[in-house]
Amino acid sequence: MGFVISPSIHGYKVAGTPDQYYTRNNRVWGNILDAENKPALEQEWLLEYLGNIEGCEDIILVIDPEDELYGFFDTQSSFFCKPRFEDVSFSTRNEERLVAVSLDDYWGFCDRSTGEIVIPCQYDGVFDDFTNGYALVIMETDWEEDANEETLLLIDASGCEVRFPKGVTPFSVPNQAGYCIVMDDSSGLYGIGDVNGTIIMQPCEKKMPELKNMY
Repeated sequence: MGFVISPSIHGYKVAGTPDQYYTRNNRVWGNILDAENKPALEQEWLLEYLGNIEGCEDIILVIDPEDELYGFFDTQSSFFCKPRFEDVSFSTRNEERLVAVSLDDYWGFCDRSTGEIVIPCQYDGVFDDFTNGYALVIMETDWEEDANEETLLLIDASGCEVRFPKGVTPFSVPNQAGYCIVMDDSSGLYGIGDVNGTIIMQPCEKKMPELKNMY
């Protein structure tokens, strides 16, 4: 297996040998080199370069396969977060300085420049990453002894929830105008709300309406 070097990302590039188990995921064993070709990390890690995904070039995943922990290297700020999370997710549309991370089977968000958790890991998943200032997260609620019901919550970059009328659930992140798709829990019909929790169009559509300027 040959030695590979990624294109330069803000002066940094991934250099290493493709791992036989992870070649399909664009992962290599190696290091991150700076503009002078000096290693940016103290040791070699399993690295996943996301540059093949448009909008993800700034983040390089750093993985400890032995302990199954994830960290990341932010090429914009040169910050290295050592592998300490169960998982790390970064969307192609995330314009916030936040990275979705998982601890103890729950998801939250950390500052990509410091690694500090700014939105606690209290959600069961991330349905849609931050777009136009808001993310859609999953919260499971027990409704029977042997089953769970998933609820979607729309939150801003400080973790504050956008509250909609009872029985109405957000079903998308907002577009550039601040409108999002909502769903009536009882009928399953779709309507349109906004980031203030106001219903703009009452749920009456069987198919999700299209929102212009979504991203």
